[in-house]
Amino acid sequence: MKTIAIVAGARPNFMKIAPIARALRGSGNGLAFSIVHTGQHYDHEMNGVFFEELGIRPPDRWLEVAKLAGQIKALAPTLSDLTPAPNSAGLTCTQWAALLATAA
Repeated sequence: MKTIAIVAGARPNFMKIAPIARALRGSGNGLAFSIVHTGQHYDHEMNGVFFEELGIRPPDRWLEVAKLAGQIKALAPTLSDLTPAPNSAGLTCTQWAALLATAA
């Protein structure tokens, strides 16, 4: 079974992945998921505080890449062993990178 990838990297993403992560964690259906943080927002006040306050577990993978081209390059191999989950978390570089990396 593949693991569902929840890709996030910026403040709007964190707020929108919180209910998804909670639903997957509490579903009891055995769906595995991995939170991949691109690093678009890397400052604690722009990301860490949201993980804490929204009850999101720490990212399973932290790519530490803020720019779009670097995110695509880092996400392609990262997502190859995961199943990217479609999301509508906004038009940030992270969403574009995830879409382009899965299309490659």
